[in-house]
Amino acid sequence: MIPVWFFVGILLTIYGLVIFISGIYWFVNPVNIIVGYLHAGIWWGLLMLISGLYFIVKNYPRKKRTTN
Repeated sequence: MIPVWFFVGILLTIYGLVIFISGIYWFVNPVNIIVGYLHAGIWWGLLMLISGLYFIVKNYPRKKRTTN
């Protein structure tokens, strides 16, 4: 059985990657907004990407060993 946290990790990784890439795009092509210098898309994208990878690694479905 695959834990639900594995799928949560996949979603967080995908969303984090999309947000991180869009943050990099807005870093290269800056817009004039009030707190644009903080680059929140880059930081939140990295945070979601790292946490998603952690959930994937921690909850990766492994075969259970049977002892006879």
